[in-house]
Amino acid sequence: MGAAIQGAVLTGERKDVLLLDVTPLSLGIETLGGVMSKMIAKNTTIPTRFSEVFSTAEDNQAAVTIKVYQR
Repeated sequence: MGAAIQGAVLTGERKDVLLLDVTPLSLGIETLGGVMSKMIAKNTTIPTRFSEVFSTAEDNQAAVTIKVYQR
């Protein structure tokens, strides 16, 4: 059904529908202790932007591994 509606919108047959691209799941990164810190909530329209400052786990830490998850 979704493809048929999108086709009708693209051809101009339907003008009463607004289609938006969204993230189907929440997106976040793994923080200390294996916890997922949610950064983008599910159903957020895309493109989007998010910013947050995180600290390293140890002083003078030279590198970090950033694991991105969806839930």
